[in-house]
Amino acid sequence: MASNTRYETEPLSLANKIAIVTGASRGIGAGIALELARHGAKIVITYTSPGSSKGVDELIAQINDLDNGASAIGIQADLRQTSAAQAIVDATLARFGPQVDILVNNAGVELVKPLQDITTSDFSYVYDLNVRAPLLLTQAVLPHLRAPGRIINISSVGARAGFKNLSVYCSSKAALEGLTRCWAAELGAQGHTVNCVSPGPVQTELMDNIPKETIEMQKTTTPVQNRIGTVDDITQIVSWMASEGSRWVTGQVLSASGGWAINAFTSEHMEQEELGQVAGLTTSSVDTVQVISKLATIDGMERRERGQQQESNGEKGYRQREQNSNKKIANKTNSSTVYGLV
Repeated sequence: MASNTRYETEPLSLANKIAIVTGASRGIGAGIALELARHGAKIVITYTSPGSSKGVDELIAQINDLDNGASAIGIQADLRQTSAAQAIVDATLARFGPQVDILVNNAGVELVKPLQDITTSDFSYVYDLNVRAPLLLTQAVLPHLRAPGRIINISSVGARAGFKNLSVYCSSKAALEGLTRCWAAELGAQGHTVNCVSPGPVQTELMDNIPKETIEMQKTTTPVQNRIGTVDDITQIVSWMASEGSRWVTGQVLSASGGWAINAFTSEHMEQEELGQVAGLTTSSVDTVQVISKLATIDGMERRERGQQQESNGEKGYRQREQNSNKKIANKTNSSTVYGLV
């Protein structure tokens, strides 16, 4: 029987919570780590490249200076290695004690390559980090996850789309969303929730390499304020998912795109020439490799044939005018362009 307990709204607090955030040396991952710390959490920042250590040290110093009980450590670990997950958990427990409260599987990598050129090495390169690593790390965390635990996976709008030359990347994010739903079903009885955040275009340092016309197109097709998303837009959602306030939400994928995902594939209000210019691509927080590449325009993603009006046996002149009009309509097709994938 449902409880009649009333929960009073309080400021979001993660005081004394222990959070692991993967791929947190820069971009969205770094923003998530800092935002959770602002609410009092103790943060474990994982990163792969030694070249990221300076940025991680600066982030740790920023967190330690918050003076709210938050603190942070950095752990260099290659999540593609099967031993990395347990090493991260061991270091976390050694520093912060026997329990973990929040896991954010954020680290990811992208590959842009046509189907016929994909190799088994390419597949492993993406899936080992985007799919296997979250699975292994979640397994390693689970024995120490304190109820109500929060597992938050960072996906992409690409998980629910069919983008040319991105079959390995998009399918890996779709797999992550599938894991999210299954884990939610398995872990709910223990009081844990598992959810996914799916960012659209986000303003990070990667955007500096995207053509201005592409940025403007992204803004035009984003209903909320006609702007690009910010790291803060994403981190606010993640921090809420990590909080007590999200207790009745699990197994869900939240599209954090300002509505961009609504219009990304149905841009019939734009001119064909404008659509053809849009081909920019940005990645989510990538720990080791951040890829900027071009994505070809996809024509005919949403073609609609407009039926001709059945001819009547009426006047010949009227029938001829209808035929001419319908030919013009039938020759019009809609095309969509994929760009700004996160």
